[in-house]
Amino acid sequence: MKNQRTFRLNQITFALLISLAVINLTEDAIAIPGIKAGNKQVKICTASTCTPYRANYEKAIAARIIARPSLVLDENQAFALADRAMARGDRNEAARRLAQALVIISESKKTGQGIAGALAIERSLDTDMKNARGQSLREFLPLFDRIFPADRNPYR
Repeated sequence: MKNQRTFRLNQITFALLISLAVINLTEDAIAIPGIKAGNKQVKICTASTCTPYRANYEKAIAARIIARPSLVLDENQAFALADRAMARGDRNEAARRLAQALVIISESKKTGQGIAGALAIERSLDTDMKNARGQSLREFLPLFDRIFPADRNPYR
């Protein structure tokens, strides 16, 4: 009887630890805005607190241009979901997932990432799209251009 209770307690403890690990994913990994401690308000994006990718992404969500996509573990999962959406012909979902991946990359501290890495990947995606489809990334995915307008200051 005691062994059964101990085993059950261990199962519950393990489940709680897994739950806490999932909840404690970093902002970088899930591409959601940070929360200010104490007042639970979403932090406002400024040039010193957010990358241009994050600022445009949050503006697109606030303006209801896009809905916030479900959480992902990292940029690789977001890219995989974008590939699946492209295979299904769902250009809007592909644009949302590519945007999500670029936000994660732009905020990453890993070598080769950050804003410069996100710009390089965006240019690479644009080149790949031109070669594969004969259109730029923004032409093929018009929603992507609405999320990340090339001609607008994201901090206004």
